[in-house]
Amino acid sequence: MGPYLDRCGFFSLENGGGAHFHVAMMANMTYPFNEARMWNQFASLTPKQILVRSTNLLGYKPQPGNLMQFTSEFICEHHDIVRCFDFLNHIENMRPLAEVVMNSRANVWQPAVSLSWAKGFDVNHYMGVVEAIVRQAAEAAGVSESDVCSLFILGLKDMAGVCPPRFISALVAGIRKQYPDLVLHYHRHCTDGLFVPAVGAAARAGAHIVDTAIGAAVRWYGQGEVLSTAAYIEEELGLKIRLNKDMIRHCNFVLKQIMPWYDRYTAPHFQGIDHDVIHHGMPGGATSSSQEGAMKQGYIHLLPQMLKFLAGTRRIIRYHDVTPGSQITWNTAFLAVTSAYQRGGEEEVDHLLWVLDSVIATPEDQMDETLKEERLILYKDSNDAFKNLLMGKFGRLPLGFPPDWVYESAFGKASAQALSDRTESSPLDGLPPIDIESEKQALEKQINRMATPEELVMYLNHPGDALKTILFRQEFGNPNRVPWMSG
Repeated sequence: MGPYLDRCGFFSLENGGGAHFHVAMMANMTYPFNEARMWNQFASLTPKQILVRSTNLLGYKPQPGNLMQFTSEFICEHHDIVRCFDFLNHIENMRPLAEVVMNSRANVWQPAVSLSWAKGFDVNHYMGVVEAIVRQAAEAAGVSESDVCSLFILGLKDMAGVCPPRFISALVAGIRKQYPDLVLHYHRHCTDGLFVPAVGAAARAGAHIVDTAIGAAVRWYGQGEVLSTAAYIEEELGLKIRLNKDMIRHCNFVLKQIMPWYDRYTAPHFQGIDHDVIHHGMPGGATSSSQEGAMKQGYIHLLPQMLKFLAGTRRIIRYHDVTPGSQITWNTAFLAVTSAYQRGGEEEVDHLLWVLDSVIATPEDQMDETLKEERLILYKDSNDAFKNLLMGKFGRLPLGFPPDWVYESAFGKASAQALSDRTESSPLDGLPPIDIESEKQALEKQINRMATPEELVMYLNHPGDALKTILFRQEFGNPNRVPWMSG
């Protein structure tokens, strides 16, 4: 596919980062950066883009600053554009990456604003996030805030596909007015069914680049289709685009022959438009994995209740449902609903959701003592990741800490200490540097040879799965050289 995609006229090709880095090892026994090197060989005309998760980098938990710097230097060798987001929009979490990429002549820095459509997340709120991004980029580059706007691209990341056209239009217009030299790159999923009008609204308001997908590869949990989006922008809105449509059609025909095989192994259980994503906020990347987990554990019939719990939780603990936030939100809902089911079947699940709805609908000063006691069941089965989120260990929550009763529910008798220990500082402030040389020696001891730089980066970001991949390939070779077969 690479040589076809390379000639379609796209601004960039996203070919790494996010869940891809982990799954490449865990499921495909692939070295991710070796894959990136191959892309640069067979698709050399179009810039390659990677997605990274601020302090979580290519993993799922905060990493110390020296590991972020070490990994980002390796990233810059294999990718041209580095898109970075933070699920809390705590921009300080991006600083080590910003400093590396902004000072690399060969790379483009693309910090991205994580977007939601919910109370409190309005245009003024996000303009404050953009201001923090511009200020940090200027500090990293050593130039003024006015001069830095021509040195990086600003990403707008609507990971769940929930922002309506009128909102994204207002946001883009506001950014373009205040920062006319900024290039804007808009990314959203098509889960809510409003991909084309939303992307069109962003383009008409002044966004320069929009993410799309080739038709045969479009699924409801990713980007919308490129040619229909282009037709709307070009023919209905009268805007100019830069695409090789004939090559896109060739590319699509080739992809049609590949996707039936791909879908056998990766398609989520439930497919189709889900406009209610605007309420529950489950992003595309987490949808298939969460469904698979619910199916394997025998709880898929409780999925509607889990999504309803998600929607309610988003109104109590307000942040953005993108990795690792999406995993935290999903696991919180899964544990709450399945634990209720184990206690008393669907009747207890219904009671749990009644309590959640009642808490949301009832002002604190009008809540009776019975409901105040009942609400403590909501988060009593939550895991450590949820508790770390409440403590501020991932960074500052974008709209502030939730009510104190949430801590009493999650921490029980330890809630007073938890409230006292909360922080709004970046995790970078409290994480000691990792001893990279010692980690390298530990890896080499386990594989019984010298580790390559790529293997070390893999190991530092995903120790367990990286080790499995390295040992598997040492014993069996590269599985990607085995041809695909039916059966």
